[in-house]
Amino acid sequence: MRTDYLVKVAQFFNEKGEITKSVSKYTLDTLILERTYYNKNDILTYKATYDKSYNKPLKRISYRKGVAKYVWENKYENNNAIYTKYTRKNKMIYESQKKYKGDILIESKMYNSKGKLYNSSTIDFETKFL
Repeated sequence: MRTDYLVKVAQFFNEKGEITKSVSKYTLDTLILERTYYNKNDILTYKATYDKSYNKPLKRISYRKGVAKYVWENKYENNNAIYTKYTRKNKMIYESQKKYKGDILIESKMYNSKGKLYNSSTIDFETKFL
């Protein structure tokens, strides 16, 4: 049987002395793909997926009593975050969209919980060589 990832399971004691657990999945060359945390009753409390780097989380979910409470979703292009969406109890709190020219941010838009644009920034720049 062939697996395309490595799995690491770790147990910890929390501040109350209860055993909690984390499970991490990595590529074969040890780049992070996913991390989950479980409470003392082995109930999922947190899950995150990554684009092979802790600095590039794709989706992070915080659970209460086994139900998703907070969700952060991100998309990346050329190592830059171009989209972020945050929801709480399945309701959107905010959404942001960004555009880059190379590594320079040129446009940013923020939307509120009703999907209405409430903040927009555009950066225009000129490069001159002497």
